[in-house]
Amino acid sequence: MKKSICSILCLTLFLIVQLDAQQGKASYTKYGISDQSIAQLRALEVGESAPDFKASDQNNKKINLNKLTEEHNVILIFYRGNWCPYCTRYLAEFNDRLDEIKAKNTVIIAVSPESNSNLQKTAELTSSDIHFISDNDNTIMDAYNVRFNVNDQYQEKFTNWTKGKTLGDMNQQDEATLPVPATYLIGKGGKIKWVHFDPNYSERGDVNALIESI
Repeated sequence: MKKSICSILCLTLFLIVQLDAQQGKASYTKYGISDQSIAQLRALEVGESAPDFKASDQNNKKINLNKLTEEHNVILIFYRGNWCPYCTRYLAEFNDRLDEIKAKNTVIIAVSPESNSNLQKTAELTSSDIHFISDNDNTIMDAYNVRFNVNDQYQEKFTNWTKGKTLGDMNQQDEATLPVPATYLIGKGGKIKWVHFDPNYSERGDVNALIESI
């Protein structure tokens, strides 16, 4: 009798775990994330060292994260593209608070897989004091565990929405990739002080809370 009860409990627990896994997988799929990419997505935690990177911004200015964080705080934003209204609204929030952010000795870097030409269009929507970086080879996104391959369902949805344009074509990439729209506050010295990481692209970090954390 005890063995039967134990077996039933184990089976029930197994089914619950499987159901939770399926529901979690379905929620990722809804946001365009391929099944193969789920395991590689992980938010870096407060207190971790931010991975260094070197790149050029929209004005061809050389950006070195470790060098910047010797003297400045850095807000690092991963965004999907200028076609994403959630992204442009979020960037506009930072643009509206730019004087306040600069007064706190803080630099903003926005990273996307956008092609350079599309990156320029995004930069024109905001202030030139925000450094926009095209991570077209996925190096920075991979270092921060935010990059995923876009599933077929979302690519079809995107192509229908843009009336024939594919995400890969827009980003000038062979494979369509996007980042989880994460935001990191990196303090002087390169340690992460604040994190927002959510696969749901309609949910963004609280700009007020971030600025208060600087």
